[in-house]
Amino acid sequence: MLRRIYSLTLLVLFPLGETGAGTLLINSQDQWRQWTFPQGVLSLAADGSVALKRFRRDIDAVTDAAEFFHLNAKGKEVQGGIRGAGTHIDQVAHILDGAATTWWQPSQEAPLDDWWVEIDLGRLVQAKKIRLTFPDTEGARPLREFSVFVTEGTPFLTGQDVFRYDRVGGTTQPSRETVIEYDLVTPELGNATGEHLATSDTLEYMSIQYVRVVAHAKSLDAALAAIEVEAIGDNIAPGTIERGGVIRTGRDPRTIANIMDGTAATWWTLTSRGDLDWRDKGDWFEWDLGATFWIDQLTMVEPPPGFATLGVNSYRNQSGFELLTSDGTPIPTEGEERLQSPVDYQLLSFVDNETLSSAGTRNRNFDFRFPARKVRYLFYHHESPVNRSTVFHLFEIFLYGAGHPAEVVMTSNFIDLEGAKSLRRMRWEAETTAETRIEIRTRTGNTLDEEIFYYDKNGREVPKGRWDKLPASQKLPEVKVAKAGADWSAWSSAYKESGEVFRSPTPRKFVQMEVRLQTEDPQVAPMLREIALDFDDPLIGGGVFASVFPREAALDSLTVFTFRIGGRTRPTDRGFNRLLFDLPNPLEGEVQLRIGDRRVEPLQWETSGDSVVIDLPEQVRGDSIEVNLPLRLLADAAAFDAWVSSTTQPDIRQGIQPEDQGALTVFVPEIAQEEHLIRALEVSSAMVTPNGDGINDRLQLRLLVVKTTAQPKLAIYDLSGALVASTEQMDQTHYLWDGRDESGLLLPPGIYILDAKVETDTATERRQRVVHLVY
Repeated sequence: MLRRIYSLTLLVLFPLGETGAGTLLINSQDQWRQWTFPQGVLSLAADGSVALKRFRRDIDAVTDAAEFFHLNAKGKEVQGGIRGAGTHIDQVAHILDGAATTWWQPSQEAPLDDWWVEIDLGRLVQAKKIRLTFPDTEGARPLREFSVFVTEGTPFLTGQDVFRYDRVGGTTQPSRETVIEYDLVTPELGNATGEHLATSDTLEYMSIQYVRVVAHAKSLDAALAAIEVEAIGDNIAPGTIERGGVIRTGRDPRTIANIMDGTAATWWTLTSRGDLDWRDKGDWFEWDLGATFWIDQLTMVEPPPGFATLGVNSYRNQSGFELLTSDGTPIPTEGEERLQSPVDYQLLSFVDNETLSSAGTRNRNFDFRFPARKVRYLFYHHESPVNRSTVFHLFEIFLYGAGHPAEVVMTSNFIDLEGAKSLRRMRWEAETTAETRIEIRTRTGNTLDEEIFYYDKNGREVPKGRWDKLPASQKLPEVKVAKAGADWSAWSSAYKESGEVFRSPTPRKFVQMEVRLQTEDPQVAPMLREIALDFDDPLIGGGVFASVFPREAALDSLTVFTFRIGGRTRPTDRGFNRLLFDLPNPLEGEVQLRIGDRRVEPLQWETSGDSVVIDLPEQVRGDSIEVNLPLRLLADAAAFDAWVSSTTQPDIRQGIQPEDQGALTVFVPEIAQEEHLIRALEVSSAMVTPNGDGINDRLQLRLLVVKTTAQPKLAIYDLSGALVASTEQMDQTHYLWDGRDESGLLLPPGIYILDAKVETDTATERRQRVVHLVY
């Protein structure tokens, strides 16, 4: 994936008294352009809003032809639009403006051979119809006798832009019509089968790039006002590299990007051996689109026979292949199940193209139409006939989907806060619906490094030594990237609502933000208008640091942990009088507090789940603090997170940093030696008597799960195995059941089975207990 260097500082300060408060605002088009995001999938409006771009169906491929560029046979970049005309070249742009009131009019003095015009759509499109519009006014009348030719643009002669054209329409007698349409079709006489594969013998479109109109006879005042090319839609495939995507393959990596470059002038050639498995011979590719799209149609185009530039093929078509897609969901399995990749793939189609049709042919065109699915990755592998080699060319793959992308990720530059700042709150202004959402994450740090990356022309990262040896045409320029230093935090969890307390460590000198725009319905999209980050000067300018002791503890054993805090103070520091903790588990006893060498009582303290807030009896600037925290650890590498704050300004929080690496993490060695996922399942009684006497009215359960973060499932079954009730979770390890079913009705007296189950990707473990319901 391509990277860029981050350098811009974006600060808008609003002084608030003498606290050094300010707000970082991002709300302009210029500011968003400094972020890294896949190109061509976002709309950055002049009012500063950001939205997902809409990809269209049923487009006129002429109107935006000039937005596309491609290389001609000499390697020169060519812009789409007018390719040429035999006469009045100064008027020919009128046929692209879509207006019936302007036109191109061939010169009556020019020879008939010069009465032609040709447009270049700028890219290969799958066109359904060509529409010609003629003026019919004094001095400008319809062109009366003509033919329409098209070509996909495959060079017929090596090194020359000489193409083979097909006549797709024209007059059979002089015409005075002002609008004439020609439907385009592609005969497909193959016999391929596969999921979602169109099996009609005629596809209602044709792959073309150039359209030429040629007059057969001169006529007085002859003119042409417009050419329209109605195409299937916007092809998502081109622009993959610009979006930061990449395509990799096991065979001929230098040409694999040709299948997504939007031109039939280049192709990917696969020479496949039938005596080897596709994994061994490299007959596969994996394609990262650079963003996640809603896609409902995929087409593949192989060249027609007879092109001299394609060489001699022993077998000109794919004999069979498999297509899979993924939205990027990771899969943890190892080995062959990974399909060359760590993401989870779903089958799109397995195509059998081995059997010849009655016409003696195999498919060259493949059209897959399916319910819209999220696609970030596409995986392909070829299946060769046994003991027979195959050579085929693949021109292009087209990807279509009407509406907005499913997900686009934006990442800010590294933002310099001009000194350490306590980041206080994250706010944003956005428009979302039930089907859309915006997720914002942050990370912070104090140092920046620089790193250099090297890529081949397909956007694949390569070692510097290999990059140095590549010719200039086969590689991209080196990319210098500002890299987060070793002291940077991981990305925070997503902020749930605007105005939340800042989630990343603070104070810090630099901050970076990540924004995900997502939609579950391609017809609607979220809009982000502004991000605002409130900050202050830190309460302790040199930072607050801490360590926790002991650094190792027994599993599920009540332990008193000592949390030691020290600050690096400056004369102007305001200090703090409040401590906030997010602990690995809830407290199980009283906290004890020391400030300096004095034992003191907290002004007040309160808990909520794993969180603890302690108000100190005095303002602290330079003294050390010790807090004793009694609790149990149920997971390894348990983190103790903490902040300092002020009771007079409770929304200002300064993160407490580890005194040294790992100083706020406690390990539980016992867990690594544990063989089971379920360490313990304890019940308060084997009998539940819900009669209201306060004795065994509810079954109290304690389930201790280790070695996984998977959520356990506790349920109640009757002796027939039917699910009859679920339990109520009270905290991380405790559950309750009151003898009632899901609707709140008491179950009949009898014997029931309590089932506790933990499922991971590699194992499933369960424990059961017999419970008697009596009343």
